[in-house]
Amino acid sequence: MKHGLLYPQPDWIRELSGSWDSAREFTDIMALLHRVAYANVVHGGGPFAAALTHADGRIVELNVNLVVPCNDCGAHAEGVTLHNAQRLLAQAGTPVRDLHSFYLFSTGMPCVGCAGRIWLFRPARVYASVSKELIEANSPFSEGPVGKDFWPRARSERGIELIENFGFGSGEAALRPFRAFTQALSEGKTDSYLERKH
Repeated sequence: MKHGLLYPQPDWIRELSGSWDSAREFTDIMALLHRVAYANVVHGGGPFAAALTHADGRIVELNVNLVVPCNDCGAHAEGVTLHNAQRLLAQAGTPVRDLHSFYLFSTGMPCVGCAGRIWLFRPARVYASVSKELIEANSPFSEGPVGKDFWPRARSERGIELIENFGFGSGEAALRPFRAFTQALSEGKTDSYLERKH
């Protein structure tokens, strides 16, 4: 049985992200995701981007929040990336039961829905940039109640290591997509995005 990708990838992502076959520094991956997240806002989407990579930084899948274009309130960047990545690996002849030999990068701390997907897909590491508190302070999103014991249990029971505030730096590039989205919303330039609660 053959399956296509579960979610589309906006055409502009490949042009912005360049070759995926070359190893990259992890900080470069996160910097790229901040630019992609901002570009997604410019294209009418949400301020989130994520990538799944090999341990050497080669990208398997990179995608964005697709809630509005897919009319799917679960099409968050992390989930879109995880679902597509597993299918891409199978299409390349290397099907995997989970993603434990890969790393997930996200421009924000995973919300309650994405945390559940991460538990199931089981990447070895999760590199998250903007904290839940800063996402909620700089945008209208409510990220949900991810319990304090979730990430310790993810590490002990599933072998998933969380690296917080990765690539955040001064915060200017990391927070730019969220602030741009909030401004676009106040100017009436976005779709009925908030009705879907990210």
